[in-house]
Amino acid sequence: MPAAIVTFSIHAIVTLLLLTVFRGTVAANSIGAMIFRLVTWLIILALMIVQSRRQVTK
Repeated sequence: MPAAIVTFSIHAIVTLLLLTVFRGTVAANSIGAMIFRLVTWLIILALMIVQSRRQVTK
């Protein structure tokens, strides 16, 4: 799970940089792709958390 957290964090930082620092120079498709990646990693992270909680209760 730490690797998923790090990957999600890096994608979030890069997305924030694209939205703030490079606002006028980055294509809208790139922003959309980064947001899609963020959502995908968020779902993966949520599934991993659910799985780890299920293993603890067994």
